Amino acid sequence: MFCHHGKCQSYVNTQERHWCQCDNGWTSDDCTQSTVASAPLCVLGRTGPDCQIEYDTCKNVYCQNNGTCVSIDMQTLQYACICEKKFFGNLCQYQNAQLILRTTNEISFISILIIHMLHTLNTNPGLLSHRNIYFFRNIHPNTKLIIYDEQQEFLAPIILIEMYVTGTFDPFYYLLSFIVNNRTITTTMMLRSSCRCANIRELMNSTINNYSLLKQKKFYHHLPLQGLKCFYDSVYICLVDRYQMIDCLNFNYHAMDCTERNYCLNNGRCLQGRQTGQFIFA
Repeated sequence: MFCHHGKCQSYVNTQERHWCQCDNGWTSDDCTQSTVASAPLCVLGRTGPDCQIEYDTCKNVYCQNNGTCVSIDMQTLQYACICEKKFFGNLCQYQNAQLILRTTNEISFISILIIHMLHTLNTNPGLLSHRNIYFFRNIHPNTKLIIYDEQQEFLAPIILIEMYVTGTFDPFYYLLSFIVNNRTITTTMMLRSSCRCANIRELMNSTINNYSLLKQKKFYHHLPLQGLKCFYDSVYICLVDRYQMIDCLNFNYHAMDCTERNYCLNNGRCLQGRQTGQFIFA
């Protein structure tokens, strides 16, 4: 007896009779039948065990702006339009808002640059909520960055820059935009030193700096705010309008902290961003 994919074994009670002990993945009397079910990977528009069945849920679907229609489920006739980077929507009919950010010689080499797209919600107007976050590394002076604000037709009302430069552990914050009911689709902005938000400790004397945050806030409306667009403490980002009126909003300073683990040694701070479905960290 010949076993094609196995070993020939004799029965204990009768040496004249034999059987095949098949290897993993094989069966039948002589181990010629595979137990591994193969399933072909069909091209778009075909299904079935041999890819012989045609189906097309995209037949009457037109994805705009060079989008590509993909059939998802034959039974429910579901489809999805895969949009190019600039567009979004179920038919790629909307264009993502665009921010062109230019750095200048006023700011030296930037190790990490984080763009916070922020807004406030009617349910919690005192809290700055993140709409999107964009993460960049190793930015030189006079660099142009093009940011497509994903799934957004208009730019965020508040655009805040978090920046880490070589030789400093704590970040700097820059306010790029503060426009209520912003309907801007595309714009170019310059990252200048005049946009920098002051740390509250720069604006108060040593006595007040030693007060608790709650007690310090009582002095915020008496600060010298000429030329300032914003300032910040350990909890709030305070926006300054042209009349030097301030609006302090709760801000999550740890939105970019690594959530799974800290990869940094020697008490370094781990930051992570997620773009195009991938996590990047620094």
